[in-house]
Amino acid sequence: MPISTPRALVLGAFVALPLWTLPAAAADQTTSPDTAESRTMPTAGWQVRTDRALGHALYELAYSPSMNAVFVASAGGFDEGARGMVYQLDPTTLDIQKRWALPGKAFGLVLDDASRTLYLGDTLDQSLIRLNLDTGDTDTLQLARPAPEPAEGEEKPFGPNPRQLVLSPDGQTLYISGVGTDSVLWVVDTQRFSLEKTVTGFGEWATGLALDAENDRLFVSTYKDNAVRVVDTAHNTIVDQWPTGGRSPLNLAFDKAAHHLFVTHAKSDAVTVLDTTTGKQIASIDLGGDSLAAALDGPAHRLLVSQRDAKTLSIIDTDDLTLTGQLPLEAAMPNSLALSPNGQHAWLTLKQPIKKVGETYKAEKPDHVMTLTPSNG
Repeated sequence: MPISTPRALVLGAFVALPLWTLPAAAADQTTSPDTAESRTMPTAGWQVRTDRALGHALYELAYSPSMNAVFVASAGGFDEGARGMVYQLDPTTLDIQKRWALPGKAFGLVLDDASRTLYLGDTLDQSLIRLNLDTGDTDTLQLARPAPEPAEGEEKPFGPNPRQLVLSPDGQTLYISGVGTDSVLWVVDTQRFSLEKTVTGFGEWATGLALDAENDRLFVSTYKDNAVRVVDTAHNTIVDQWPTGGRSPLNLAFDKAAHHLFVTHAKSDAVTVLDTTTGKQIASIDLGGDSLAAALDGPAHRLLVSQRDAKTLSIIDTDDLTLTGQLPLEAAMPNSLALSPNGQHAWLTLKQPIKKVGETYKAEKPDHVMTLTPSNG
């Protein structure tokens, strides 16, 4: 019996489940009948300004206020020899201003705007890439190594593989969730570009991250046991665990003013809200379908949520914790989100359906990037 390669195992798991702000699920996946189109909802109050078909295997993105540019991570596709890329786009027209070829494939992304540095997670090779945006120089830090082949009849463990990246406010510490059979949290010293600590004890499939820097806490969602674990970042240890109130949690958004943690879910129709002072669930906001990325606009008291399978952008009022509107997006499946600091622009990657062709996965069409603005903006 042929044995799958580690790369095929990783890619297959990430395609089959939305463990990433991730590849689209298989092309034959059907959308739930309870979508934004079948629900009576007001319009979201947002509109698409620009929609660009950019390239294959697009994932997370970030906006730089100092450079007035949007950066998009691309794995470059999954054919043998395909290279990862970073695109720099004009934030309004989405025209390509620059692009950088990478030594690996880019999935997760976080920007240190002060030092003009991008950090990118290479999920397939269990590594972290650092890109200097001024010089184009790159460095790679290996976070883990593939597990050895198991004994006959035993199942090979999955991961850990980097998913989401969160940077401390001072830019000196980077936190990375490691999805796997035995998930981890990697803590990276960005000044030395070295692995400071690998925190264990997250169970199966650690996914989203949200940082409460003022209280030295990091929230980590775990997909398999429907939980959020709380990490004391002063000592890098797990100190608490809370149920999310939904199935298969993915991403997190932290409203520090209200002490609320918003949790998206792959297999529940609701975004749940946890009180971070008690760990208790205080709300469940029905979106009528799955939820994935979440971007908080604190001053405007709203949360933007991408719904991949429903092809919808949903808007939540973070004061009264209600769904205020939904914007159907028919071009492709909404994935990752980024917001401008003033909340007047949002950028969104949208995935195309992909199919397994032989030993790899392919999309017939390129993924999209969109610019959205409030309708009255």
